[in-house]
Amino acid sequence: MAYELQQLQDLARQGKLLKQLIGCPHPICRSFQHGKANRRPAASADIAQPIDSGNLTPGDKVSVDQIKSLTPGYKGIFKGKPTTAKYHAASVYVDHASRYTYVKCHKSIGAQEAIEEKQIFEWLAQSHGDKVKAFCNDNGIMSCNDCVEHAHTNEQTINFCGV
Repeated sequence: MAYELQQLQDLARQGKLLKQLIGCPHPICRSFQHGKANRRPAASADIAQPIDSGNLTPGDKVSVDQIKSLTPGYKGIFKGKPTTAKYHAASVYVDHASRYTYVKCHKSIGAQEAIEEKQIFEWLAQSHGDKVKAFCNDNGIMSCNDCVEHAHTNEQTINFCGV
């Protein structure tokens, strides 16, 4: 790609193309940038463990991630008048021991909605006889003070992870 841009810039210097192409920077492909991204190294290679090691019973640790969509989806309606309300995000909960996955769609990525979704997941786990003891999140909305305080109030631990 850089070679093709160099040829265009040479043609611009010769006066065959627009002069604005002469000094333009080389574009960088987003896929190329993503491919060059590096994961953060573990604190020590000796302590690297699978994500589910030590989490032998459901509820010992649950991973949470939030997804924001640029293309909102319509809310499902079973009967009645259709609505124009749309979902803009979703939260994904995965229990390490049982691999149970729960997805909750919502209108926005905000602390109040995150806490409400967390409570729904905890209620669902409790209805199966499990108590959620720990959460593993990225540094998104679940790292805000309200969410962390809610977890500590419920005697749960939260740790945060990188890429």
